[in-house]
Amino acid sequence: MNETNLKLKVMRWFKKAHPKGWLYHPSDSMRRGLPDLIIVLAGKTYAIELKVGKNKATKLQLHTLKKMAKAGAITAVCYSLDQVKQVIEHNNTHPMFGISPCWVYKNAEQGIFE
Repeated sequence: MNETNLKLKVMRWFKKAHPKGWLYHPSDSMRRGLPDLIIVLAGKTYAIELKVGKNKATKLQLHTLKKMAKAGAITAVCYSLDQVKQVIEHNNTHPMFGISPCWVYKNAEQGIFE
């Protein structure tokens, strides 16, 4: 699966599971550094960067996620639909960071960014 297919899969799930939520997926050439998905649901904002395989978020993507987290967004780098569901539906926070995390899943284990 490539990142575009993962993004489409996540978007289909989100629209079905959370019809009252708002989802934006930047897709133009001016989006460099922006997360793949920006979601607002039940008063919370999520910024999610999607990756597949051994791909990693760039320094600019991580910088953007950290800035968004400092502003109060819940931020994550996810490698599967299940990981996105975990971020959105299960308390939405990483236990070490509290309410504004910037964290990542890798191979079903979560690793933590500084």
